Amino acid sequence: MVAAGRHFWAVTAQTVGVIAVVAGAAWAIYTQRATIRGGFGALGHARPQWICAVVVAQGVSMTAFVLVQRRLLRAVGHRLPLWWLLQ
Repeated sequence: MVAAGRHFWAVTAQTVGVIAVVAGAAWAIYTQRATIRGGFGALGHARPQWICAVVVAQGVSMTAFVLVQRRLLRAVGHRLPLWWLLQ
């Protein structure tokens, strides 16, 4: 009986949290819609080679972050393969 009550409140708290995050994101998008529109407009004038360079740089950055996380996990005794961290 107690476990069912805890489960109900956990699910309720999770649902409220998700609704709050979605509402906050919607509010942020709505209030910044002019900035977002301007950004997409500027993206149309960007050179394709720079867009490709940015995508590659972001991938390298994310891989470096994963490698740091992997090293930290190893320091506390966990061993995870690189492919698992990159998925």
